[in-house]
Amino acid sequence: PTAMTDAISDDFEVGLLVETHSLSRDDLIGKRGFCTAWDEAKGRWGVAIVGDANVLAIRPSNLRAAAVPAPVDADAATDMAYEAARLLSKARKVSSQAASFIAQAEEQLGLAEARDPACAVMLQARGDLAHMRGDHARMATEMQRAVANSRGTRDEKLAQRMGLANALGEGGDLPGEETQL
Repeated sequence: PTAMTDAISDDFEVGLLVETHSLSRDDLIGKRGFCTAWDEAKGRWGVAIVGDANVLAIRPSNLRAAAVPAPVDADAATDMAYEAARLLSKARKVSSQAASFIAQAEEQLGLAEARDPACAVMLQARGDLAHMRGDHARMATEMQRAVANSRGTRDEKLAQRMGLANALGEGGDLPGEETQL
């Protein structure tokens, strides 16, 4: 990659919500997704498209940080995510109804994602759900996304980094955990 490509790729980080633009395929223009990894050899970011299982390789010049949602959408997503977190807490306490509470939480998380896919509370709740399922890799992915897209206060960002450190440590990535601390 050229120095220009390196400078552009530095505008993004793993977990950041981005939007595609100026692509040769019209069906991919305006898609939102999360940066997954920088491929130095190809000079492209892997982008996991929201609501799709595909990861696309896209030049940084065809990406921009996704726009922040309208306050009404961001607030609604946060409220839905807190409700999901409350339901996950109930699932831990009332094991006989855990499946029902988890299903309700997943529904709330889906609604929150539709309003604001970068909602840090929603991403943290998804990380918590992955933790409940013993999926440490997914937990780390969701926490990385929460950190990369945080619009919160310094203390909220610090708490998100601590959550990411915990997820990385539980998944066996001790160097990654130390980096976050």
